[in-house]
Amino acid sequence: MRFKVPVTKMTDTVESFEISFVNITDSTASVRLEWENTRIDFTIKDEIHKKLQALIFMRTSELDETTPQNQRDSSFAGVNYWQAAVYCEFYKYNMEKGVEWCNKSMNVLPATAFQPALVKAKLLLHLNKKTEAIEAAVVAVNMATSPIAKQRGFDKQAEDFLKKIMEIN
Repeated sequence: MRFKVPVTKMTDTVESFEISFVNITDSTASVRLEWENTRIDFTIKDEIHKKLQALIFMRTSELDETTPQNQRDSSFAGVNYWQAAVYCEFYKYNMEKGVEWCNKSMNVLPATAFQPALVKAKLLLHLNKKTEAIEAAVVAVNMATSPIAKQRGFDKQAEDFLKKIMEIN
């Protein structure tokens, strides 16, 4: 593949050939090549969100009513739902569906439901459903009492988030 890119002459000298990534976003990055007094920047682009969304929907749609009950109730399914909800919360994408996935994950993984409960609370707050967000945060706080939850700091995360919600007018 060949393409033309602008060349920049630098005042400082680069001792050895360098390759770096700069101006990184969710879907683009600039590749910077530098040597001697020369710099070349070009942008690469990827539709990573479209790929991730397709993967998330594929992995969660595989777990619909046509899937045998034992597979829908597996910890693998619960983790898939929770990870999909985390993506929705982080990128503020399809948050209603994220809440639905939190509920499914909590049903499948009741022993570790404090994680999806906290994500659910965050999603609900983004959706301006403060009362429901408080309820979900209380569930997260009440569930994050196991030694592993405390060891990983989930109890504090849930408590801090509940305090944050309560301070919002």
